[in-house]
Amino acid sequence: DGREVADGQTGELCFVNPYVRGYINLPEETAAAFVNGVYHTGDLAVRKAGEDPYVKLARASLEGYIAQGRYIDVPEGLSAVSLPAEDVDAVGGAVERGMKVDVYLANSETAKPLAKDVLVIATSAAGAGGSGKKISWITVAVEADRVQEFVSAANKGHLYFTIPGQKKGA
Repeated sequence: DGREVADGQTGELCFVNPYVRGYINLPEETAAAFVNGVYHTGDLAVRKAGEDPYVKLARASLEGYIAQGRYIDVPEGLSAVSLPAEDVDAVGGAVERGMKVDVYLANSETAKPLAKDVLVIATSAAGAGGSGKKISWITVAVEADRVQEFVSAANKGHLYFTIPGQKKGA
């Protein structure tokens, strides 16, 4: 509702940042998340005021998971970043939560590996239950210092998510 919570209280994490303007190629999701220029993350956080103030993430969530009563668990030491994807970019839509994928950046001239063994922590098709829902985004867990690299890559070209084969003898 736009009010700040008191010290030690939990509320939705919202912020204003001129460099955060919306989801890439997802106008409906952008319109829902940005209200009067304020980004509503859907994440719950605890406010700690005082001499050394900070906000501690209490529970990360995405709209589709909120609607289903499920939440995203971001592994400690990593950050969640949602990236645009389509079924064709994600092994025909076979990429699912809990999988490890390799991520490639492609443009009209080349394709190069961006990262290997990246944990998928959510997809837009999660819980579709055979409904035919297609993937429009994939959320992965990456080191915090690589978030900017992933976001920049999504703006520079097309991201492809591959499922590595099992090693022989594994």
